[in-house]
Amino acid sequence: MWRTIYLAKLPGMGRRFRVMIDWTFDLFFARDISVVLPPQDEIVRAIHLEKGESLFEVGQTLRAIFYVKRGALTLQSPGGHVQTLEAGDILDQAFADGQGTWQAGAAAAESTDLIVIRGRALELLKTQLRLVKR
Repeated sequence: MWRTIYLAKLPGMGRRFRVMIDWTFDLFFARDISVVLPPQDEIVRAIHLEKGESLFEVGQTLRAIFYVKRGALTLQSPGGHVQTLEAGDILDQAFADGQGTWQAGAAAAESTDLIVIRGRALELLKTQLRLVKR
């Protein structure tokens, strides 16, 4: 009875017919439960940089901690000081200022693979844990 009332209130015969067909299909076939979900935010992932490719610039917000798996990164501060991080080194909040922004820019000195730690894992590392080089 309610469906008849709803159909009567729909404007246009074409729309009424489509809704009636849809309701009829629902009687014979299971409901389609497929849903397109956004990808989950990966808290740990690997990235690759080619020589000269920039990772971040001076003053950008610290949104991740980086572990150099292979290759090397060059950190260049505004004062001209250059530091190189090799495989096994960690780029973390020690290279950021008190407001959580990077004090230097980072770029790949050679073909480099990095492990990026973000999200909950980043918050845990910032507050309770500290990565150290073996």
